Amino acid sequence: MVPTWVGVVSALSLAIIALAAIVVAVASVVSALGIRTFTRALEQIAGPAIQDVRQLIGTIKGEADALVGTSREIRLRIMRAATPRSIASPIWMRWSRWCRRRWRIRS
Repeated sequence: MVPTWVGVVSALSLAIIALAAIVVAVASVVSALGIRTFTRALEQIAGPAIQDVRQLIGTIKGEADALVGTSREIRLRIMRAATPRSIASPIWMRWSRWCRRRWRIRS
């Protein structure tokens, strides 16, 4: 036969485990809400910079399209000079790939 105090200790330990699970669940929800708030704040901070980069790319594209009579090498030089890689390297890589495909330039 099991003593009665074993049941009490088991019930207390189960209550502590349940309380710990609730605390973990609440912490997860708070963390998710914090991440959502952080990403919104980051979008608000980075939004104008992203718009500036998009505008710069649009301007460069317009200028490159205007240079239809110019040779391909000069167009590529203009692209490289107009957008330094240190400003937005992932955007630059996509843009330069697009230019090379569009004008069939080999680098």
